[in-house]
Parts: sequence; structure tokens; C-alpha cells
Amino acid sequence: MLSPLNQQRHNILLKMSSLSEEKAIDLNNSNMNRVAKTRMIFMIIFIFSVLLCIAIEYWITRLINKPLRAMQSLMKNAATGDLTVQGNYVSKDENRLLTYSFNTMIISLRNLIKDISENSLSLSAMSEELTASASIQEVTYGTEK
Repeated sequence: MLSPLNQQRHNILLKMSSLSEEKAIDLNNSNMNRVAKTRMIFMIIFIFSVLLCIAIEYWITRLINKPLRAMQSLMKNAATGDLTVQGNYVSKDENRLLTYSFNTMIISLRNLIKDISENSLSLSAMSEELTASASIQEVTYGTEK
């Protein structure tokens, strides 16, 4: 058997071992609690990030679609014959270029219709002159016979 001194050492080592085991269990439980809290925080941050991305996507979509819908409405009005429409989108993106091109097209169409109207009036006046001239020639030709 063990001598009393060795027995005392053995008892001390057993106590130290049990204390170390208790400390290890406590430390493991503490770590597991930290892991659970970290997972919860990660999930909250993840859900918040997803919701934030959805909100930003919605905002960007509205930012793009709103001027396009306004331009679509102007185009429908122009298609029905209303050439008094004007786009008024002011920004530094592609929608501004689209609005500028649309306004330029409407002005060109107005000028084209104006030119056609003027040419039509001129043609009508020439037609009347030719008709009058033909009538005079008929009368003159008829009196010569």
C-alpha cells in the first residue's frame, strides 16, 4: 500500500483532477452558451441584411420604373395624336437621354406635320390656279372655234 505521504499526494492529485474536470465542464458550458449567442446574433444580422437588400432592391426598382412609366404614358398620348406632350425628367442618367430623344422626336414630328400642312396648302393653291387656268383656256379655246 501507499505510505501516508504518498496517500496524501494521491488524494491531492485526485482533488486537482476533479477540480480540473469541473472547471473543464464549466468552461465547456460557457463556450456552448457563447456559441448559441453568436449563432443567434448571426441569424439576426443575416435576416436584417436580407430585409435591407429587399428594401434597397424595391427602392432602386421604383427609381428606375417611375420615369419609364411616365415616359410610357407620354408615348401613349403621342401615339393617339397628341403632339403637345413634353417629357420633363431631369437627371444625369439614361432616362434623361430617353426623355431628350423623345422630346426631339415630338418636335420633329410637329415640324414634319407643319411642313406637310404648308405643302398641302401650297399644292391646293396651285391646283386652284391650274383649274382656273384650264377654265380660261377652255373658254378661250371655245371662243376661237
